[in-house]
Amino acid sequence: MAKSDFLLQVGNNIRLERRNRRLTKKQLAAVLDCSEQTIDSIERGVRGTSLENYKRIADFFGLSMDELIGGRGCGRRNITLSDPEYEDKAPREELAFLCDALDDKQVAFAVNFLRELLKYSTNESAFDF
Repeated sequence: MAKSDFLLQVGNNIRLERRNRRLTKKQLAAVLDCSEQTIDSIERGVRGTSLENYKRIADFFGLSMDELIGGRGCGRRNITLSDPEYEDKAPREELAFLCDALDDKQVAFAVNFLRELLKYSTNESAFDF
């Protein structure tokens, strides 16, 4: 895995974990004693951080280093529609929450499905349920 791919993957995993816990970048920055901009750069894969800081992030989220680096794919969350964390989410939050429970192949399928859906919808009324 190339360094840039590694940084993107770990950064995305950190962002997902932070969002799932409804934390701001500012709150996570306080844990690492750094700026929000640093957290933003880490999450976007622009820069990495020290192994010590990755360990602090993993500990803060209650994850192993393997889970932080590999994502919850090392043990993806099994969620059900009755999961208390699932309830009362806005549609975009719900989509992000559900995607976190999918593996990469399932996410790719969902993205392709959404692309096809958008191709055939010419107006908003197509989405009225």
